[in-house]
Amino acid sequence: MSRSDVEAQETMPLRSMKGPVTSGRPPSRPRPSTDAPHQPSAATSRPHRRYQRRSSVEATRLRTVRELLETIMLTVLLFMVFRFAVQNYRVDGHSMVPTLQDQQYILVDKAAYLFHPPERGDVIVFAYPLDPTQDYVKRIIGLPGDHVEVDQDGTVFVNGTEIREPYVNPSLNPYTPTDLALQADQYFVLGDNRGDSSDSRAWGPVPRQNIIGKAALVYWPLGALHILPDESTYFQVVKP
Repeated sequence: MSRSDVEAQETMPLRSMKGPVTSGRPPSRPRPSTDAPHQPSAATSRPHRRYQRRSSVEATRLRTVRELLETIMLTVLLFMVFRFAVQNYRVDGHSMVPTLQDQQYILVDKAAYLFHPPERGDVIVFAYPLDPTQDYVKRIIGLPGDHVEVDQDGTVFVNGTEIREPYVNPSLNPYTPTDLALQADQYFVLGDNRGDSSDSRAWGPVPRQNIIGKAALVYWPLGALHILPDESTYFQVVKP
């Protein structure tokens, strides 16, 4: 064997060992390109989408709850306002025939006298002066300061002027003649059915604080639905 062959055998293992590890460092990894924006992988983006979906559902639920609460509060407020301003009553008896019939239901405007006092001709609901637990419905005939007379025939005079009342049920006065001067905050009331009515002829005037409101509408039965007419024109002849 020649020296050149020996040298070749001695150097071959060395070259084969150096071949795979010529640099002594692990091969470098390719660097990401900076030309395109980084795109998150599906594994990292999926939880983010679930979080957004959950947040959207929670926001919708909160909005629904808020709208429900607002609706409830508005309903309660409207109910309180309506209850304060309007109240329904059932007519019990025949004292207001023919204007109101027995067992009819009426709506009473409780706010009617917040801005002006009661007027002659108004049909009102009030607490009965001799028993405030009972509510009566009658028509105002005389105002504070008026002088009211009702003769034996049932003819009404206010401050000396005879009142023509086409809305009454004609009948004789079942009470003794009335002659009354009203004091401050006193109202003289009569039923339209003068022959079958317990009113100011029997137990005197109604104090202002007893007046609940003005009867405005008959709403039941439906066949009798109507707004009560304004009869104040028949009292325009009255002088102070």
